Amino acid sequence: MRSALVAAIGLAVLAVLPVPAAALPGPTPAIQARAPGPSHGHDPHNDRRGPVRRTPVVQARAPGPSHGHDPHNDRRSPVVQARAPGPSHGHDPHNDRRAAAVQRGPQKREQQLIPAVQDVTHLCPLSMSACPISSSVPLSLMEWIEQGFECVDLSEDLNSCGGCGSVDTQFDCTAIPNALAVSCVVGGCHVDSCKTGYAIAADSKTCVSALA
Repeated sequence: MRSALVAAIGLAVLAVLPVPAAALPGPTPAIQARAPGPSHGHDPHNDRRGPVRRTPVVQARAPGPSHGHDPHNDRRSPVVQARAPGPSHGHDPHNDRRAAAVQRGPQKREQQLIPAVQDVTHLCPLSMSACPISSSVPLSLMEWIEQGFECVDLSEDLNSCGGCGSVDTQFDCTAIPNALAVSCVVGGCHVDSCKTGYAIAADSKTCVSALA
């Protein structure tokens, strides 16, 4: 009975006394809006889109020769085909003889540039002939050069008219006996005058006695 009375008195006291402000609920603080930005929290849309795959960044580099497979090389590469065995290219003794013949070829041509004995006309200009200075006929080209020779016009030279007068005097018009004036006409001696007591022969090649 006493405890109920005390409780009733306590409630009456509480009703009369003012309630502290701290015990009462205050106004709700105002929330300010801010600019939208990328959300770093959980986004339910990402769950539906699936995991995001990041594309690796590929840096460009200077072009260089490719070391990979090039189909053009397949066409460029020569196809090596087996061939039938052929003659060996080793040492051939026949080639030595052929090479020696080739080397002798130019020397032979050089020797042909020097006229043979019967081609002594090559020693003098055209229209002239070579006559030896000595009375003997050279037997070789070397003798022609060693003994000496002269180039004469056999068609009009008085000492070699129609031939070499050094070898045969019949070609030397100046050797005609008793002749005073002579000439060489087209390779033949011609007597123009004779000594006193001699007359020109009928063929004009010699002098005959006028007393005969």
